[in-house]
This record gives sequence, C-alpha cells and structure tokens, in this order.
Amino acid sequence: MSNTPSPHGLTKDDILPKNSSEVNLGILEKEILDKAGSTICDPNGWVRVLLDHLRGKKGLEFSPSRETPSVLSGEPGVLYRSNERGGGVEIPLTASETVPYLSHDLRPEEFSRLMVIFGDHCDIHDDF
Repeated sequence: MSNTPSPHGLTKDDILPKNSSEVNLGILEKEILDKAGSTICDPNGWVRVLLDHLRGKKGLEFSPSRETPSVLSGEPGVLYRSNERGGGVEIPLTASETVPYLSHDLRPEEFSRLMVIFGDHCDIHDDF
C-alpha cells in the first residue's frame, strides 16, 4: 500500500497500529468492560449476542461509565478490549456504538476516526 489516500481518505501512515496496551485475553477473546463487570466472548459468541440483540432478545445491555467516555461521541461508555499482535487494543465506545463496531457496520466517519486513533487492528482494517 502506498502512502496515497485509501477510499476512506486515510494514508498508510494513518493506519499503522498505535495506542496499543497490555491486554490479558486469549487470542480470539474480545471483552467489554462496564460498571457492572466484564463480558468475554470469542468472535462466534459475539455473533450470537448480536443476533439476539437484533432479534429483540436480551443481549447487549451494558452499564456505561462517565470515567470511560467514547472516543466517537464523548458520551459515557464501556471499554472494548481485544488481544493484538504486539499488544492489545482498548477502545472506549458507548453501549450503542458497540453494535456497529462488533457487526462491522460503522459509518465511514466512525471508521476513519478509529483508524486514526488506533490504526489497523484485527477488528477493523483498511478493507473493513
């Protein structure tokens, strides 16, 4: 990939992995931390949770915290965590922003903002 902008307007330098942190999860585990505790699933588990949510069943009900403001909206959020090569990624999102993030249905401006802040990582990348 050259340093010319992608269809999202991002260059190679924009999407380099960054802001990684120490995350003690299994390689396929994804975690959401909220005021009430922690929910850990593998990717298939999150698909089941998303399907239940979309079917109107009890599923994605998280307790946001003012101490964890979303990087997209600034609203009280939860902390999404996953293991990555060379570290992990921790992304503060609102409870409602976790649905498009987990289902790969972010709006272009949300995708671009996350790529600029966190760079290319397992959950989102330049062909998202």
